[in-house]
Amino acid sequence: MMTGTMPLYGDVPVGEWRYYNNYGPDTYKVIDCKDKVYYVCDRNLYGYDKKSGETYGYNLVNGLNDVVVDNIFYNNASGLLVVLYDNGNIDVITDAGDIVNVGDIKDASNIGDRSLNDVAFSGSDCYVAGNFGIVRIDLKNFLVKESAVFNRPVSAVTVADGKLVVSIDGCLMYKPFDVRLSDIDRYVVLDQSGAVSMEAVSDRLMIATDGKDSYSVELDFAEGRAVKKRIAGASDYVMICDGKALLANRDEYGIVDASGTVKTYKIPENVRKQGNTRCHSITSDGSMWYINTCGLGHFTAEGVVDVLPARPQATFLDTGAWYIAADPLNDKIYVSNRSSRNDLRFYNENGPMTLTEIEAGFTRDVTPASDEVTLRNHNSGGRLKTGFNIAVDRKEEGVIYIGTWYEGIFRFKDGRQTDKYDWTNMPAELDYILAFPAVAIDLQNNLWCYGYNAKGDITIAVLPDSRRTPGSVAATDWIVLDIDGFGSFDARNTIILPCMSPQNKDIVLISDGYRDRNLVTYHTGANVESTSDDRYNVRNMFYDQDGKPFGPVCIFAMAEDKSGAVWVGTDNGVFVIKHPADMLDVSCPIERVKVPRNDGTSYADYLLGNMSVTAVSVDGSNRKWLGTNTSGVYVVSADGKEILYNFNTDNGFLPSDEVLSLLCDPRGNSVYIGTRAGVVEYGCDALPAAEDYSEISAYPNPVRTGYSGDVVIKGLKEGSLVKIADAAGNVFYQTRSQGGMARWNVTSASGRRVATGVYYVLVSSAGSGHESVVTKILVVN
Repeated sequence: MMTGTMPLYGDVPVGEWRYYNNYGPDTYKVIDCKDKVYYVCDRNLYGYDKKSGETYGYNLVNGLNDVVVDNIFYNNASGLLVVLYDNGNIDVITDAGDIVNVGDIKDASNIGDRSLNDVAFSGSDCYVAGNFGIVRIDLKNFLVKESAVFNRPVSAVTVADGKLVVSIDGCLMYKPFDVRLSDIDRYVVLDQSGAVSMEAVSDRLMIATDGKDSYSVELDFAEGRAVKKRIAGASDYVMICDGKALLANRDEYGIVDASGTVKTYKIPENVRKQGNTRCHSITSDGSMWYINTCGLGHFTAEGVVDVLPARPQATFLDTGAWYIAADPLNDKIYVSNRSSRNDLRFYNENGPMTLTEIEAGFTRDVTPASDEVTLRNHNSGGRLKTGFNIAVDRKEEGVIYIGTWYEGIFRFKDGRQTDKYDWTNMPAELDYILAFPAVAIDLQNNLWCYGYNAKGDITIAVLPDSRRTPGSVAATDWIVLDIDGFGSFDARNTIILPCMSPQNKDIVLISDGYRDRNLVTYHTGANVESTSDDRYNVRNMFYDQDGKPFGPVCIFAMAEDKSGAVWVGTDNGVFVIKHPADMLDVSCPIERVKVPRNDGTSYADYLLGNMSVTAVSVDGSNRKWLGTNTSGVYVVSADGKEILYNFNTDNGFLPSDEVLSLLCDPRGNSVYIGTRAGVVEYGCDALPAAEDYSEISAYPNPVRTGYSGDVVIKGLKEGSLVKIADAAGNVFYQTRSQGGMARWNVTSASGRRVATGVYYVLVSSAGSGHESVVTKILVVN
């Protein structure tokens, strides 16, 4: 696995990764520190530098040791940020920016539930409370000094008067100084009620919240009792700030001093209305750093926003990257969340729609605002809710179509509604919902869709490109397809795949994916606007190349490769439709690809048999990228008979082994991988092949001292023979292109790095035998 210095923007070098932090609607916590403001949103960690004004997104690629951030805590005395992950892992970040991993809890074999709940600091010690018990960590040496596994949840912990106070099983206790951490039978009970968060503001007073109300708690260690007094309503958590405690929720916050006196402030209306506000006080005057859906901002005690909220450079997605699509007219990539999946891993038709645009490593939120779109169904509640997949227009840049659960289909251009198709201008009826789980654009730029309402009325229709002038579409403009035996209500992973290769250009494959598990092969005939010569075949049972039955299977994904074959990902591996047009014949077999075991026998196994293959994409050299539900991403040869790579959480920078979406960039060498934790981009070693040699280039060029990667030659035709020669014309290296790309490791025939000088790239197309110098590479040592 190649790693190294990653460029922030532009191309991703071959073999390297770019991680896109996600800043979604799920804000959580913000902490002010000496020079930075740390905050967590959508379980991603960010750090804002007060001096430079820059924001840094922390992730696997740039130093973190895990993915899903559950909580953060800061120790002002030592200048250390403690980062808790959902799997029990812990990172510690110093003020200097160093990251140290403490993985003892994550790796412990005697712990079942590794969930971590709270942290308390005492000198150089850090007490971490979890559902299993408590661990004491020495933050000087970053080692576990003491552990106590109770297999009982410890929800909160703090230190008062040198004593450890804990909330265990809803009971408030403290540990005397001479008692071991693990000797819970000698802990002293203070009160028969617990807390989810608490902080000491003096030796005898702490502030606590139980999730419903907030309290001051007088501690009497000598008598073994605690006296609670309600001082405020619910608070998300208690934090210490300038020796005082902060209580905050989405509407107001209170600052509690050492006497238990609370001063309450209203969060400004213009901050609250932006949604999901979380706060942290920085001084006793009540000024506040906050995060909400608009980003990190600051307001004064008078409620004046003096630092406008700004989001970090990140995707803006709710609950993950469920769909990824490329614009065929430019270099933009679109990523969205999704309403539902047929395996019911996710079902969130009432969540907010979120949509991000990626270009050359830059992200831009292009989610349309709810008050700027047409919402006609009162069941939408006045909000633009989660959509399904994205269809990208092939003629007009920046135009996409998204089907929704309640409102039919939207047409957006650069984040703004330009048209809408629903029961007012479609051959479809509203009945509680009008859901369109699948939309697609074919080679002729016609819009295909599959929808239904709550009564189970099915609509499968095509809106021809010629009739799609925004604002003028009527129900009579749609071509309704009457497919006997196909179409089911609640088909939550419907897929429409219009084939694009010349031999398949009139073929569209449609899968309902869920209930009936049918796949229809549809031939549009001479003209999509006439159905008189259309043909189709509906199947949910197949026979493979050996005559063995296969199915019914749940279809998750389909992709057409460069030879015109369609690769289908299912809940039982992969199958291939070699010639889609032949599927109009009910007896046409499919192929279940067999991977030889190469163990000296003639045995082979079905490609990813018994795995759920949730995503399929094809790269520039016709290799297949297959996302799975539990095992990351597999890269297989063009024919699928050889597994080349398996990227997962153990050997790469994948944030999760559950892959939701995949896209091999049709214009470059990037592969985009979508997970619940967001998007990662990988620089693969294949580009789409060029039609001629008019735009050949090499990068980096010049190759400077210290560069240890490969030089990439791109702009090649498929199967080009590429040779590298020195200034005297001596050829010492040759290779074949992968799609439109070839690589040179900057070494001579002896395997050593070449000397400073100019080197020539000679290229000949497959079978031509004629070669010429197409570019030069300068190497500087």
